[in-house]
Amino acid sequence: MHLVQEMALNLRDRKRQEFPYASEIYRIASYLDLHFAEQPDVEALAREHGMSYRNFLRYWKKQFLVPPGVYLRRKQLDEACRLLEDTDLKIYEIAARAGFVDPYYFIRAFHKEKRLTPGAYRAMQRKRIQFSAQ
Repeated sequence: MHLVQEMALNLRDRKRQEFPYASEIYRIASYLDLHFAEQPDVEALAREHGMSYRNFLRYWKKQFLVPPGVYLRRKQLDEACRLLEDTDLKIYEIAARAGFVDPYYFIRAFHKEKRLTPGAYRAMQRKRIQFSAQ
């Protein structure tokens, strides 16, 4: 099993280096992973890493299969889910911490992605935890 995992990692690493600007794309992705709630300027990041925005989008989509905006939105919603599960913060506080300026937009985006409102998601997660604790 260890050999299979090693082969998969080697293949992934080779695939990462098969396109121009691979290291820059991964540096930008790492930055976005850490700063998703700060409304990062992706176009400026691309320029800072020596790419036109158009080239950046092309290489990004080849590697991640979704545009950077979708990638960021998913990071924000993942953080919102974590906060809904682990804290008692109000919905508008969670929206702000996840990087949403407008809490109503947050609710719409959350519902579109998860098919539940944030409050319903929180209630469902709490019921699930109570059920598994019994």
